[in-house]
Amino acid sequence: MKAAALYAGIAVLATLAGAQTQTGVQKMGGWSSSSSYNQLYNPKQETTFSGKIVGISDVTPSKTMSAAATILVKSKNGGTSAVDLGPAWFIDNQRTKLHVNDEVKVTGVKTSLNNRSFYIARKVIRGNHALYVREVSGFPIWVALRDHPDEVGPGAVAFNLGIGANEAVSTAGPVALAVPPPPPTVETTPKPTDTADVKTPINGTVSQVFTAQNPQTGQMEQYVMVSTPNGPVNVDLGPQWYMQQQPISFSAGNNISVQGVPYNSTYVLPNNGHPIYLANGLNYGNQFMIFRNGQITAFNAWY
Repeated sequence: MKAAALYAGIAVLATLAGAQTQTGVQKMGGWSSSSSYNQLYNPKQETTFSGKIVGISDVTPSKTMSAAATILVKSKNGGTSAVDLGPAWFIDNQRTKLHVNDEVKVTGVKTSLNNRSFYIARKVIRGNHALYVREVSGFPIWVALRDHPDEVGPGAVAFNLGIGANEAVSTAGPVALAVPPPPPTVETTPKPTDTADVKTPINGTVSQVFTAQNPQTGQMEQYVMVSTPNGPVNVDLGPQWYMQQQPISFSAGNNISVQGVPYNSTYVLPNNGHPIYLANGLNYGNQFMIFRNGQITAFNAWY
């Protein structure tokens, strides 16, 4: 895998004038949840094996897909298996990395495509930490867009990673899932002013989409400015590298409903003193997206 490059630089502000500012429909590179590749994942066929990483590379699964981050794992019986972790654009941007000679435990599904035999990973455990790239259903964690017709609220879709020794299925709401927080070295979610159980609905219209560097994470974050009855607010959706891959289009004046938590009031954006919220999920038109579930985020896959 190529080393991840963190976005940095001066804040860039883009004002919308009724036109779409993102055209992410083509940007997932064949890694959408409905892609033929992702349909190969059958949770009923999951297996788990352990071994040592003996190789790391980018592999293109098919002509219609961008590169997959792939590890070669040599098991104790001497066999070596290729394991696709997910799209390289997602894995390369994780702050924690896998390395050659790491001892790992892989859970995934063995399959084949274009005369290539490999595993599609759901999670990879190394020591006391795990890389979760899919939910227990096989749904890819790097996809924010969900099929959810209701307003964002306590019953909204939650990440279902099955964290825990018994792989229990969680039905908690978008900010109520009780899991240990990620270690400080891999945490990418800024701490809100209050606890993660605080849910604040933000209803209004989109006025701007812009990026700015977050001083806590060092990453460029994508924001949506929302005009509400109580004044403008900034909504932090997530890292720019993640959001630019999502098939989401924002248009000025369109209604938006966000479920979020207030961010530390001491942090203000350049030339922008409006309140900042971290988005757990949002409804936009007929699209529903989920970005955070308490300490779990769609863009930080290590726990």
